[in-house]
Amino acid sequence: MVNEVVHHLKKKRDGVIIDCTLGDGGHAKKLLETLKGQCRLIGLDQDKEAIARSRENLKEFKDSIILKNINFALLDTVCNELKIARVDAFLFDLGISLDHLMDARRGFSFMHDGPLDMRMDQRGGTTAYDIVNNASQSELYRIIGEYGEERRAGRIARAIVNARGKQAIKTTHELAGLIEKCYGRKRFSKIHPATKTFQAIRIAVNRELESLKNALDKVIHFIAYDGIICVISFHSLEDRIVKYTFKDWAQRGLVNIVTKKPIRPSREEIIQNVRARSAKMRIAKRSLQE
Repeated sequence: MVNEVVHHLKKKRDGVIIDCTLGDGGHAKKLLETLKGQCRLIGLDQDKEAIARSRENLKEFKDSIILKNINFALLDTVCNELKIARVDAFLFDLGISLDHLMDARRGFSFMHDGPLDMRMDQRGGTTAYDIVNNASQSELYRIIGEYGEERRAGRIARAIVNARGKQAIKTTHELAGLIEKCYGRKRFSKIHPATKTFQAIRIAVNRELESLKNALDKVIHFIAYDGIICVISFHSLEDRIVKYTFKDWAQRGLVNIVTKKPIRPSREEIIQNVRARSAKMRIAKRSLQE
């Protein structure tokens, strides 16, 4: 939804924009091209490989950007370090990148066999292997059921515990095969049966919902009057957090909600990128006065 992002943020020509989920720099590059590099763009990403790719992709705008390898939940640390009191626009694109899915080493996808990792930030922390092989059955049930909204969460959690009792579950294909068996002989078409469970484990590994809540709590203290907060989500739980946070801010007179209903990708974009079909963009503008 690059065009929609640019449409709403293009008026911040001389301002400070923080792209909280820089990725490969796709949104950032389009913004910088449109604003002719006149804005000051700070890009955050907890994946050091994404930062390296963005640095290369945005090299023509090197004088207008500052890139930080950090989780967006720590955006206040970045603002304080750079002595930024007010930010004119915050952008969050919460979707997982295609680079992550296609890199077998990272273990995000069952499409390629690889180690159960799933960490966005590989400098430490819990891995998917840790959760799959060490979490209790009740915790697995909670993670898969809550974060994956998987109706077979109980069956899958039980199957994981039974399998790991014989030997550790080490790879993405091992886990995916185990989940497929939980679906029995029923045929599946639109999505692979392991999709929701992999999504759930990834969310747990990276504490994605907690990070989003923490980041939004800090955003409201840094956003400038008339500043824009733009969030693109791909999961109902993420969208719910954004929706009710914006609603709470609006009731307190802190923001005006620009998108009464979320903006959805165009049919053309979905045809070009089927992964965009679940995207929802919500935008709020900081009130001029409280």
